[in-house]
Amino acid sequence: DRLTRGRCFKARQLFRQTQSLCQDTIFKLVNNKVDQLMALALDINWAPTHTPPRDAPHPYTGDLVAYLNTTFESLRFMPPPVRDKVPMACCARIAELWLALLSKKPSSESKFNLVGVCNLERDLTALEAFAEDQPVAQLVRAFQDVRRLISLVLYGEIEGVVKVKRIDDPLVGGLLVKLVDILPNYQPLRRSSEVAT
Repeated sequence: DRLTRGRCFKARQLFRQTQSLCQDTIFKLVNNKVDQLMALALDINWAPTHTPPRDAPHPYTGDLVAYLNTTFESLRFMPPPVRDKVPMACCARIAELWLALLSKKPSSESKFNLVGVCNLERDLTALEAFAEDQPVAQLVRAFQDVRRLISLVLYGEIEGVVKVKRIDDPLVGGLLVKLVDILPNYQPLRRSSEVAT
């Protein structure tokens, strides 16, 4: 009887370890694929000079949504904590990569202008709509820092952020730090008279 209990205990331990290892592997594989798809955003000119803002998201956004939809559907058999954590981790990773794209060390490839930010807003809006349709509660909140930063750049909504929160609030302070981080990469739009010379 004691021998059987000992074997059952060891079997349960081994099962939990294997389950944890499998879940970690799922997180790694999904994040690696998200990184691969987000790498396509690096090939985009975020500082276009002679084109208006896009009417639709970039193609990489559609690829991301399709991949996430398929992945989230396949996770339905997983325990609820994993089923909820994978989507949240994916969306947080996408937001992190967008912020890194805007704030990486200034170079010709990392420049952006208002048209580029408008285009990024289209991409963000598509992913926010996807997140709203998912059964994971408040999944869209993973994108809130990117949304706030875009709103600051495009619409100057700093007053709205500051009115809601005190300036010494960590949320506002963090947002302002992110804004300062991306400013070296900002490239003003040229006027048509400047382009002609």
